[in-house]
Amino acid sequence: VCLFGNTEVSLRDVLRSGATDEEILEIIGAAVGRKKKQHAGMFNISQMKNRPMILIGG
Repeated sequence: VCLFGNTEVSLRDVLRSGATDEEILEIIGAAVGRKKKQHAGMFNISQMKNRPMILIGG
């Protein structure tokens, strides 16, 4: 949900599991609800572990 966050939500796995539209909306809503405001974590970028771009939407 955030490039500077360290958690991801795999919508691919949710879609492949046969989730309903309502379940998908709930999962997305929960992920957005956990997102920190603005650019949280951006100032710690030098200490962040590199992650594959595929995990962060790249």
